[in-house]
Parts: sequence; structure tokens; C-alpha cells
Amino acid sequence: MMTLGTALRLGRVSNLPTVATNAMAGSALAGAGIATDTLALVVVASVLAYIAGMFLNDAFDAGYDAINQPYRPIPAGLASQAEVFAWGYGLLGASVAFFVLAGWVARSGWPVSIAGLALALTIVAYNRSHKENAFGPILMGLCRLLIYLAAALAVVAVPGPTLWIGAALLMAHVMGLTYVAKSESGGFVGRWWPLACIAAAPVYGMMVGIGDVLMMPFALALLIADVFALRFIKGTNPSFGRAIPLLIATITLLDGLLIAQMGRVDLALLACVGFPLTLWLQRWVRGT
Repeated sequence: MMTLGTALRLGRVSNLPTVATNAMAGSALAGAGIATDTLALVVVASVLAYIAGMFLNDAFDAGYDAINQPYRPIPAGLASQAEVFAWGYGLLGASVAFFVLAGWVARSGWPVSIAGLALALTIVAYNRSHKENAFGPILMGLCRLLIYLAAALAVVAVPGPTLWIGAALLMAHVMGLTYVAKSESGGFVGRWWPLACIAAAPVYGMMVGIGDVLMMPFALALLIADVFALRFIKGTNPSFGRAIPLLIATITLLDGLLIAQMGRVDLALLACVGFPLTLWLQRWVRGT
């Protein structure tokens, strides 16, 4: 039986602040006010989905890890593949149940449940074939987009363009960092599109921030953090181990930027607290 420490490693729990801020941002971008009880349920559902996805990632990659990453819990003998699969699918089922509950509490019907189910299916699709699937970064980005969508659907029946623009920016960032992570084994090949994806949100923030003074500090913070992270993959000796966890943490700054656009500076600042919190947690539990 796996220990709590092993479960925390498998779940990459240090990255959970980024999942919570995703739900906060999706709810804010709906533009109809935030229902605390519903948001809490969406956060729990999203956290469970993330942990489940990380468990399934290790379970599906057990053969690869045995050769390339023998320190991971399954090849290291800290948990069996069957046990990790069982926990992964169990947590994923619990996640869908919480999305259903969120829809019931919000009285928004089945759309939240459908978004939660779509998230679960996308997580499984990604983990089953991400090593050889060229569309892996798109599936990973879609997972985060679906958290935004589920949180928004718990507030409004039909999310407006602000939600979709924000979700597209989040998806682009995650696609870019996922490609960078996939390039780690062979070295970064220097394609322009992952960098463009990561640059999309800060560029958007700077452009909109020209007319919205509240957004500019958040756009600058995101820009500085992204540039600082990307400099680790420059040159002949790139340090993916430093770049990738930092790019994951900047998701909270992206969320803060989009929340600030909705005029909720208080909530945006709270989301940005997730940035140092994620980095601090990554010191104790690996984020990758």
C-alpha cells in the first residue's frame, strides 16, 4: 500500500494552486458574480481531476519510467501500477461526481456535469497516448480550458466572449509549456509556436492594459515571470528542470491577469498569491 508521501508525489500536489486559480478565473470571467459555495465545489472537482490525471500519467507511463525515470514511484517500488490505476480512475469518478453536485447546487442543470465528464475523458485520452501523440499539448491545454468552462457554466448558461478569449489564452500557455516539457528528453528544438503560445497572454495583457490601468501590473508580472522561465531553455545547456515548474506556476499569474480584467482586483491578487505558493510547494513535492 502506498504511503501518503508517495501519493503526494504521484499527484504533483505542489501544482494544485494553479488548478484552484483556474476555477476562480473561470467563475470571474463568466461576468455574473461569484457564488462561493458553487466555486468551492468546482475547485474540489478540478483538484480531484488534476490529481487523478497525475496518477494516471504515472500508471500509463510505468514502462517508460522504468527505463528513463526509475526514481518515479512505480518503478521505484513505492506503489504498484494496478494500485495507481485504481486510485486514478477512482479520483476521476469522484471529480465527475463533484461537478454534478456543483451543477445541482448552482441549479444550472447538466452543462457543468457535461463539462466535468468531458474533462475526465480528455484526461484519459491525453494520458493513454501523450508520449507518441503529436496532439498531446492540445489535449493538455483543453483540460485547463474545460476547468474554465465548467466554472463559468456554474454561473451562467451561455458564457460570453470574455470567457472564451481567456480560455484560449490559458490553453495557449499550457500548450506551449507542454511542448517545452515534451522537448526535455531531446533538448528544445527551437520551434517558434510554443514561444508564441506562451507569449500570447502577456502580450494580450499589455495591449488591453494600455486602456485599463488595473491590468497593467498583472500583465507586467506575467511577462517578467515568463521571460525569466524561458531564459532557462536558452543556449546549449538548457535547464528544463527549472523552466517547466516555473512556467506551471505562472498559470496563477495568468489567471490573476484575467480576473483583474473583470475588475476584481481583490480576487486577482489572491490568485497571484498562488505563484509564490506553488513555487514554495515545489520545493517539497516535485511539480513534474
